[in-house]
Amino acid sequence: MPVSKTFVEGNVRTEILDLREGVGEHRSIDEILSKTGGATGTYEEVGEDGTKYTYSVEVEEVSETDDATIFRCVQLNVYPM
Repeated sequence: MPVSKTFVEGNVRTEILDLREGVGEHRSIDEILSKTGGATGTYEEVGEDGTKYTYSVEVEEVSETDDATIFRCVQLNVYPM
């Protein structure tokens, strides 16, 4: 799965995997992260066509390296209902 976005804060490197596969892409990754609190959580909205979208941001993996860098792999999903 390709990494869609990477950012570094201090010694924490976060890689975002965008798993939306074309669904709910009217929202940018940054918009969804801001609405879910930045790290993990969910955000729900109703689209113009009445479809309910639940965006989910989950930390999949956290690992440390010898040089004290922490890597976080975060998955971004959307579930239309």
